[in-house]
Amino acid sequence: MESHMDYFWATESRAPIGSDRRRAPTTNRRTPVPSTSIDDRAHLPSGLTPSKTQWRSDRREAILGRDMNEQELVKLSKRLSRVLRHRPETIGITLDAQGWVDVPDLLKALSRTGTRVTPEQLAEVVERNDKKRFALEDGRIRARQGHSLDVDLGLPETEPPPVLYHGTVRRHLDSIRAHGLLRGNRHHVHLSSDTATARTVGSRRGLPVVLTVHAGRMAADGAAFHVTDNGVWLTEYVPVAYLADATGTPLPPV
Repeated sequence: MESHMDYFWATESRAPIGSDRRRAPTTNRRTPVPSTSIDDRAHLPSGLTPSKTQWRSDRREAILGRDMNEQELVKLSKRLSRVLRHRPETIGITLDAQGWVDVPDLLKALSRTGTRVTPEQLAEVVERNDKKRFALEDGRIRARQGHSLDVDLGLPETEPPPVLYHGTVRRHLDSIRAHGLLRGNRHHVHLSSDTATARTVGSRRGLPVVLTVHAGRMAADGAAFHVTDNGVWLTEYVPVAYLADATGTPLPPV
């Protein structure tokens, strides 16, 4: 009788059952393919399911062939800022004295380190970046400002407007009131020509506070100012005596 058999096979979809009652692995299960908004399998014949490796490769190619969404754009922008402002050696490139690098060299280095980018997507980041942080000219790219590296941006000295603005956060006010605006590990203090831009800059670190900088008085007293192509004003240091709050009231002493 069936109960006296050592082994028997159930239906095709069931595993063989033995006296130890352990289930053998089934062979007719299909690995689910992750869903995606890009139809990476549309080019395959009907009924053919790609392997995981092929699906991932197809998906990468599809992503490389389309415009980036906002999250992808911000991620790549941050990657470029790190490489072009601070750490080019992390992907094996060298910037020239003015901070430029050839686009093909940059793209190859990014690909070697796990970030595949097309020339079109690189141009899209440059164009859509909210502060226009990057310059793309004659097949080369560089950051416009914000370097901790020793680069010469070649910016001429420019007379500033009477007032400029700086965006910060409340937790830094005591230090600013004591020491003024310091450049930190950057080459310059960054200033904005309007309060809205300064507020946006400050909001990246918390609840923003906008300070007024009496740039005209500073220039008259001998301070040098430069302005980048994207409208960021640069100076090496802003003493406390030239600082006020957003209404123009001098900052109180510490």
